[in-house]
Amino acid sequence: MTEYRPYVTWGLIAANVAVFIAEMFFGGSENAGTALKFGALYVPYVLGRGEWFRLFTAMFIHFGIQHIASNMMSLAVLGNYVERYLGRVRFLILYLVSGLGGNLLVLFLETRSAAGQNALSAGASGAICGLMGVLVIIAVRRAMLQKRLQERLADAGFSGSFAGMPRQEVQELMMRTSPEVRDEVRRLAQKMGRLPALPLKRVAIAVFLMLYPGLVDRSVSMEAHLGGLLTGLVLAALMSARLMNSSGDAYFK
Repeated sequence: MTEYRPYVTWGLIAANVAVFIAEMFFGGSENAGTALKFGALYVPYVLGRGEWFRLFTAMFIHFGIQHIASNMMSLAVLGNYVERYLGRVRFLILYLVSGLGGNLLVLFLETRSAAGQNALSAGASGAICGLMGVLVIIAVRRAMLQKRLQERLADAGFSGSFAGMPRQEVQELMMRTSPEVRDEVRRLAQKMGRLPALPLKRVAIAVFLMLYPGLVDRSVSMEAHLGGLLTGLVLAALMSARLMNSSGDAYFK
């Protein structure tokens, strides 16, 4: 099997880095005027001037080396994993739509904020949080399938786990069950085989760690993070359902 190459992830990282380098040459990445020039999200410009493109371009703008470094490291790790699972086209759609979802939530909440701060907002965090939504859906689906499989085996009089059992013993055990049980166990096992093994607790901790900076640092846009995560959850649920119902092994297509 040839090694999978996450070209879309690499391309997104390259695009973000290229924009960041351009920011450095044209005023500095931490300069508000430069950020506005390159397309950072600023609600008065979106609503007052009709510059809706900022909902998209803001995903590629970053404030300082620490901002882009942390986001690109997260994108490299999550993107490599999620792109292999969803496939390149689905991955790109989910990434971009999640980023738009995060920025739309920022826009929506700022227009209804009594404070009226209208701060600049930029970064790939919303889109990256959308990728985390895929891991949540995978972990939840696998946990549900695992629970159903254990329940079906218990109904058939088997309590325990197949883990570590020789293949021949597993086959002999299954032959002692009814054809209906064998068919359902096989179906559930096939569906589980299409999903990476992601412990739900670890994924929950990862989600908390991703959202935590927005809880303690006012300069971090919690709205963008949360909007991206929610958008990613919805899209991941739809995409994962199609992959689960498709023929063959959906994982690492």
